[in-house]
Amino acid sequence: MKILTALLLLSAKYYASTAQLEWNCLGPFLIGTRERGYDPLSAYGICYSHKIGGFEAMEYSDVNCYPSEISDFGCVKWFKVEASGQVSAEFRNVNWEFNRMFFGWAVYQTITFFKTSFNIEHAGFYGIKFNNVFHYKLDDIVYTGNGLNSTTDVPNIVYLTLGKHDLYTSQAYDIRKNGGIKPPKVLFFYDIYPIDVNDSYLVSDQEVIPEIMNGKLISDFASVTIQNPHIGNPFLEEDGWIHLIGVSAETEMGVKIPTANTLGFSVKIAPGQVYNVGIQLFPGSNLTLKSLQFTMDFYFILTKNKFSIKTPVYNLIERVWNDPYKMTFVDFDRTVQYGMIYALT
Repeated sequence: MKILTALLLLSAKYYASTAQLEWNCLGPFLIGTRERGYDPLSAYGICYSHKIGGFEAMEYSDVNCYPSEISDFGCVKWFKVEASGQVSAEFRNVNWEFNRMFFGWAVYQTITFFKTSFNIEHAGFYGIKFNNVFHYKLDDIVYTGNGLNSTTDVPNIVYLTLGKHDLYTSQAYDIRKNGGIKPPKVLFFYDIYPIDVNDSYLVSDQEVIPEIMNGKLISDFASVTIQNPHIGNPFLEEDGWIHLIGVSAETEMGVKIPTANTLGFSVKIAPGQVYNVGIQLFPGSNLTLKSLQFTMDFYFILTKNKFSIKTPVYNLIERVWNDPYKMTFVDFDRTVQYGMIYALT
């Protein structure tokens, strides 16, 4: 059985993207609160090669102007933004205060479109993240972004061939999410980086680890988040799928602790899927703990090749009586959750 020492998937310098890109941008356009898939430019860009119009089919132009009722002259033009991981846009051609008198708060509910291209010099597997956008399109495939701007998300893992690739996205400014900031500022983050699929299983900052008091576990449940980085061959039904068949735990002294999967049965994990591995611990009454390390055993469903993933060593937080402490538990969906408990005063 091959042991793979897992590297943490997320970098502390999350927004330090190496992808310096020039984005072609068009907007803003008014949009309803439930119209994020709507393209107000669908009547444009139709030609022999693009029988369906819309922003993706349109070419950048220094002269073309497109209707937008909130701009000063009733239309907007293309503009460019140079960015390396963070894209922001401000609209000096929109008088927000004036429009607010007629449209009310809905004037801030807008959408802006972005497109760019980049070249890949080394074909291979890459992680791609988009934060503060709900979706993006890479070449011909649409991926889900992170609309909540959280920094604990995981990437979409893709295989990029040599040569040029096209990216499209849109940023919908939602006033219920962002508030009535004047003027509203369009802002999103992206990251594109190569990964080693053999060393990219663990997702950092999402584990749930119990705490101790007098060297004993306060609660018996833990959780570790993994992502299956093997995106597989879409023409082979089971290629890239992995099967979780066992979880074990040990102390800093190498003492094995009996464990169980909180789901109650083995788990098949699809290519690219993120899964929270719930673990129940049975340390016994005589064992004193300071740290825990977990090992998860898998095999590839197609080839039956086995491998294991070791987590980092988690140093357990020591609590004393009357401290607030973490209580881990199994929720109705069999995932491990936690709550903080305060002593009565």
